[in-house]
Amino acid sequence: SLLPPSMFRYDGSAYAPTIVNVTIAINTLIKVDDVSTQVTLDLWFRQYWRDDRWYFPDEMWQSMNPAVHREGMEIAPYIRNSNQLNIWLPDTYIIEAVEADFVSELIHLFPNRTIFWSRHFLVTLTEPQMDLHDYPDDTQDFTITLQSFAYSTDYVLLSFINHHGIVFVPDSSGQPYASLNQLCKSHILMLLF
Repeated sequence: SLLPPSMFRYDGSAYAPTIVNVTIAINTLIKVDDVSTQVTLDLWFRQYWRDDRWYFPDEMWQSMNPAVHREGMEIAPYIRNSNQLNIWLPDTYIIEAVEADFVSELIHLFPNRTIFWSRHFLVTLTEPQMDLHDYPDDTQDFTITLQSFAYSTDYVLLSFINHHGIVFVPDSSGQPYASLNQLCKSHILMLLF
């Protein structure tokens, strides 16, 4: 597998970590298990970073539909099905995850050498303790800690796209919402990074 872009220096400048921008969009709160102190979420985990090793001539991009400049070129089939592209992908994982069921993904390459990777997961997170003193009006805080599996911050630096990090997908009224049987409120997750 390829090494992260930070392993190499192309222009004579100092070495710097590859900045991987991250966001988590929570679609649905599926289940809260107060016995096992776990919560199951339907979420999108999105990352983007720049890899200067990818170079395509300007003529190639100019010959493509202008939408490709905005939306990127889908390259996941070339990576997953035929192994025609050997591309570095971040090894970011959630420390508190005890189970993650992969649903779908897309990987887009943009003319400015930015790569966007979006994955749809059903994730079960664990938290050591749940406060159930105000049942059924309890508020539970779950921590999501992201980390690169193999690389230190000298090589890969994770950064949230916005200062909130986690985005709740709005309900039909346009309000962020994550509720299940009045057990959890929309501020169920506390983020440490």
